[in-house]
Amino acid sequence: MKKILLLAALVLTSIAAMAKTADELRVYINPGHGSYTPNDRPMAVRGHGPYSRTNTDTTSFFESNTNLRKGFGILEKLRAMGLRFDPSLNQEGERWQIGAARDLSNNIVMSHVKCGPYHEDNGTENQFKNEGKPIPEDLYYYNRSLPEIDIEVDSNNFDMFISIHSNALDGSGWKTTNFPIVLYRGYDDCHGEDGLEAEHSATSKAMAQKVWPYHMGNIHEAWTAYSATNPNIRGDINFYGSSSTARGYKGYLGVLKHGVPGFLIEGYFHQYAPAALRHMNWDVNYVEGFNYAHGIADFFGIEKEKVGDIYGIVRDQHERFRDDTYVPVATHDDVYKPLDGVLVTLKKGDQTVATYTTDNQFNGAFVFRNVEPGDYTLEFSVEAAEVSYPTAFMESESYVPPTVTYTDYPDLLEGTGFGARSEYAFDNTKADVAVAELEGCTVARMLHQNGRLYILAFDAENNARIVVLDATTLETLATPGTEGCEGTAKNLADIALTADGILIGSAKELCHFSDGQVEPGETRGEANIYRWTNNEAGIPEGNPELWVSTKLSANMYRAHTGESIAYTGTMAEGRLLISSENASTGAAKRVWFNVLDIVDGVKVSESHRNKVFDNAYFDYSALGHYRLNISPLGSKY
Repeated sequence: MKKILLLAALVLTSIAAMAKTADELRVYINPGHGSYTPNDRPMAVRGHGPYSRTNTDTTSFFESNTNLRKGFGILEKLRAMGLRFDPSLNQEGERWQIGAARDLSNNIVMSHVKCGPYHEDNGTENQFKNEGKPIPEDLYYYNRSLPEIDIEVDSNNFDMFISIHSNALDGSGWKTTNFPIVLYRGYDDCHGEDGLEAEHSATSKAMAQKVWPYHMGNIHEAWTAYSATNPNIRGDINFYGSSSTARGYKGYLGVLKHGVPGFLIEGYFHQYAPAALRHMNWDVNYVEGFNYAHGIADFFGIEKEKVGDIYGIVRDQHERFRDDTYVPVATHDDVYKPLDGVLVTLKKGDQTVATYTTDNQFNGAFVFRNVEPGDYTLEFSVEAAEVSYPTAFMESESYVPPTVTYTDYPDLLEGTGFGARSEYAFDNTKADVAVAELEGCTVARMLHQNGRLYILAFDAENNARIVVLDATTLETLATPGTEGCEGTAKNLADIALTADGILIGSAKELCHFSDGQVEPGETRGEANIYRWTNNEAGIPEGNPELWVSTKLSANMYRAHTGESIAYTGTMAEGRLLISSENASTGAAKRVWFNVLDIVDGVKVSESHRNKVFDNAYFDYSALGHYRLNISPLGSKY
């Protein structure tokens, strides 16, 4: 019975909210943090040094700066949708947002409109009062304490509250994790001690659900988890654990301890370097704010603006590169070099509508705001009240295309995926020729390159053996060793060849998603990839050396990684695909994949890929013996 009553309350709340006109709605925007201190989570992005408390480089990445511009983006778009905002209330004569957005008589209010450093003491109003110091006149425009914000929100009849942030896994280092999370006050299932608490949580969750798909529609972000239809929206009490209830039923997060429905959104992980660099462009932050505003408009049922926006990225078509301050997700376009200083021209027919020059922050981003709906010469259409996300690839004048022509391979598949021909033509003329070195062995892989056959086989004890033969005479050219290869499941499971004739091989290792999935008696595995050295004739000899390794389990809790590999490119620059088989007890026998990017002969990025077109995974119990091969018809994957 209680559930029925709560649902009814939620419906009434939604109807009441939607009944308001745009000029009646009041929205409070809290850009998280606000100064240039360690608490504002600075990152030493490319071209900038590490954070310094003295002589601070305020042009480097601070979450405060990015959050503030996202807030301005929400304000700008909500104002265009008809929410009442009078810029004449600005008393400072600066940009129209400054000052006016701190006037509580407006219907769009921001908790602060400037970032520090603003005073040597970096204090709040209460701190200045307690220390007997005069309160600076402009303190009202800078970051404020959470209790001050909560009181201001509760006291001024707002319909919605939104707190804007970006996320981090820990205090330092670049990561390849990148996804949003939205937190509202209360529990995941929106239950409550009374109807009002439950209604507050349910309304806040419904607001977040409207915003989520707009934000996830940004394809320039390398999302590593979740999707537009699979949201990461949580109650803050459940998210932070049962101990958080000790802080009182009003939730865990201090910034949500008021009576206005809304949420806090961590828009992305700023420890993902390409994303942090993109947000060094203020226009990119505005676009994120535009997306939030569109979701807000949908929740309240107000009419959105009649123009659209374009947010694009310019990249080098071919160049992948190595840089310790730029660690991309291997399966995303972020692996291709973003270009600074590119003049982008937007045309409608022969008429130039606008121009934009990409900045020097190594993000390649360009943004055109308030574009009339229609077709433009950048080969995409602009829709009203939407953001378009083109990616432009440019080819360097010094680029030399490959001259090799490949034949008899499967057609290039649309997108990134896996497939096979319906049949293959094999030469059986040597089918009955015996190879002494392979006597008593089962062949697991045979590769052909430059007139040589590279064969991986296993003897009766499942020990790996490699033989290199002349492809014409079947004369044995070499028997490279396998000493030094180590794996918990197989010391050597598969081999592959680089485009420049280097033999590589994979051990099969039990890997784990994190330390938390390591079971008693196990250690967290690291799958090794080995390489052999060629002699003067270009033939591998001796034992291998460790080349690269990965702890990736293709996003599974426990998985055997390395049963099969495929490689495209040279030893200096290429891409490695490694299989992972689910090893968790009772789990589906799925095969997923890890992707490693190689630049200058070393691993520069890694990530996983789950989907195989419309299928969720390959079932390795049904596949039996399988081997991966990358078609040379694809230039990226």
